[in-house]
Amino acid sequence: MRRILAFCTVVALGTGCSDARKNPVAIQPIAPAATFTLSGIVRDEEGTALPGATVTVADRYSTRFWTTSTNQAGVFQLTGISGQLTIRVTREDYYESSSSLRLDSDLTIAFFLTRTEALELPLGVLLHTRVPGRALPCDPTRWDSMAPCRRFRFTAQQTGVLNIDITWNGQLELDAVVMSPRGDYMEYSSGIRSHIYLRAQVEKGQTYEIRVHSYYSEQEFDLKAELVPGG
Repeated sequence: MRRILAFCTVVALGTGCSDARKNPVAIQPIAPAATFTLSGIVRDEEGTALPGATVTVADRYSTRFWTTSTNQAGVFQLTGISGQLTIRVTREDYYESSSSLRLDSDLTIAFFLTRTEALELPLGVLLHTRVPGRALPCDPTRWDSMAPCRRFRFTAQQTGVLNIDITWNGQLELDAVVMSPRGDYMEYSSGIRSHIYLRAQVEKGQTYEIRVHSYYSEQEFDLKAELVPGG
């Protein structure tokens, strides 16, 4: 019985092979996956283009990476990519910015980087900026060890009163403080929503620091500062 079964199996296999040679199965070529172009521009919080910023793109599982740098106009471009992506933009002296998106067509995006150092406080202009979510606290010992902070530096060209007006939209709270040249708290606000107004007496030639704290993630805001001369 075993010999007969073995013989039948061979015959069956042989027949199957013969049929396959007579009727070959057509193999359809696999079309390559579509890829696209990701373009963008990187600027600072004042809108100035940032050359030399590094742009790194990773696929969904972080198994493939694409890297490029911005040119003198702050522009970058990457081709041959698609799908779910994570984009990181870095530059020395600036906080990192990142974004996740799905690329299924050519796309142009913009990134805004915030300086890690104190920004020079302009007078008489409306400045739109933000407290970066990745920013460190300015004073974790005396103030709040968890609140990210945005720092501004101001050197008084004359003695007078420095008026600072800060407004924002959103559910997060902001507060602000004015620091003396010796690092003391001169004026501060706390627990205020949507609007902060500070007044501080400043002296000619002295440098002061203004700190804006967010509770507890990234928050955009508008700031306007004016100096009213007088002793």
